[in-house]
Amino acid sequence: MVNTNIANACATGQWHSQTRQDKIELANYHHESPGSPTKSTLLQAICQGHLTTFPGLTTKLISKHLSPTIATVLAPNQTLHD
Repeated sequence: MVNTNIANACATGQWHSQTRQDKIELANYHHESPGSPTKSTLLQAICQGHLTTFPGLTTKLISKHLSPTIATVLAPNQTLHD
């Protein structure tokens, strides 16, 4: 779950990351915003200039600070099995 302070700060353009934890939360917020794509898809979108309105979003931020989750490592056509 994303910190609502992060979401509010991003929405108002008042985001200023200070700590490593702030950067992790920002990376996770930006990952969840477009529907939790795989890490490679998100990085590709950033490189192609599709997410320029996301405050503080860079390939460095995602590469370094995105928390590993099932959504970031599974390909879109893969599913979890019980």
